[in-house]
Parts: sequence; C-alpha cells; structure tokens
Amino acid sequence: MKKKLFIIISIIAAILISSCSSAGVREDVSYSSDTGQYKGDLEKFFRKYENVPHKMGATGPKAFDCSGFVGRAFREVYGIELPRTSQTMYGVGKSVKRSDLKYGDLVFFNIYGKGISHVGIYTGKNSFIHASTKLGVTKSDLNLEYYRARYVGARRILE
Repeated sequence: MKKKLFIIISIIAAILISSCSSAGVREDVSYSSDTGQYKGDLEKFFRKYENVPHKMGATGPKAFDCSGFVGRAFREVYGIELPRTSQTMYGVGKSVKRSDLKYGDLVFFNIYGKGISHVGIYTGKNSFIHASTKLGVTKSDLNLEYYRARYVGARRILE
C-alpha cells in the first residue's frame, strides 16, 4: 500500500513539476526586446488575415485597405489606436532611418505620385506585411525594385 501511494505521489509530483517548468514559456513566439512584445502575436495576426482581399476604405475583417490593416493590427496586437489614413499615420511616432528599422516599425510609400499613399509593418529581414491592392494581405520584400523606388520613410510607434 505504501509503495502504491509513493508511486502515485511521485507521478503527481512529476506532472506538477513538468507543467510548472513550462509555465509562461510561449514556444510559438519569440520575445522582441526591441518592442517589448511577442513577435508571434503580430505573426498570428498576419496569418489570421493573410490573403484577405484589398478594398479601399475597408478596416476588416473581410477586406482591408493598407491603413485599415495596419490600424487593426496595432489595435488588436498592441492596444494602440492609430490615425485612420496612411498620410495621418506618417505624422505619429518618431522618424526612423531605413538602416535602423526594427520589428513593428511602420513603413511608408508613395505609390501614386501624390505623397504618402501606402503603409505596412516592418517584420525584419527586409520584409513587411501590408494590404496590397493586388494580393490583399501579404508579406513583401522592401528590396523589390517596386517598393525601393516608392519608399518614403518609416516611423517608430513602439518604444
């Protein structure tokens, strides 16, 4: 009887110890000391809406324009309310050089030749997520000639 009780207590202790050792550890995400946020939260948000179509003026969830997507991402992931348009978003936060971009920075483009007309969120390794007029919510490379030629600047909202 004592041997069975000892075995049962040992099993329960092992289960408790193993569950406590992983408490607070999120294996699906990595922590960003740059933003103080879990990178996986933004990545999950992106995957949730990836390929959702573009529609001018839309803020989701069935369609987005670029600023609607960025605004919803910052609201849902970071709890930050941004202005509605890419032009007005360009006026918040602090300016960041392209060489100093960090995960979560906003990147801005002049697509139509009339000032700021597109915004996305930098996700590292020269990539950014955004709502493209042709592809919907997607991830793109900042080094593509199309984006390099139209890049205007970046703003840091997350400190």
